[in-house]
Amino acid sequence: MKLLVFTLLFISTSCLADCPKQQDLGVEITVEANGFNVGNHGYMDVVKISMPFSSSSLPFKSVQISKGEEIQEYWIPIATEKKEGKIIASFRGYRKSIENFDLFIVYSDGECMLSEFSTVKSAYNKPLKQDF
Repeated sequence: MKLLVFTLLFISTSCLADCPKQQDLGVEITVEANGFNVGNHGYMDVVKISMPFSSSSLPFKSVQISKGEEIQEYWIPIATEKKEGKIIASFRGYRKSIENFDLFIVYSDGECMLSEFSTVKSAYNKPLKQDF
């Protein structure tokens, strides 16, 4: 029995050892201030999330969004598209409504996973693109 437990532990440890270590995934978040005209309601900002197709040989799995609070009660997946040689996701909103959104990006092959948390607020702390 001890031999069986040791063998299973060794096999599972060696499987885990093959997974890449957590690292920067190369995710870029930009904000285009006043980038979307909503007619009589003024302009909304456009948030663009750009990610590589894979990271350390793990394919892109998902990007999800949540409202920044102490404990996120929900994570909503964001639609993505392959564009410009990257995975692109974007959404629009007024700054005071979207700046506290949290982002969770996942790369996974079903056995290994890399992830990264980020915030829309961090993109607002960078120089903004002005459309006009």
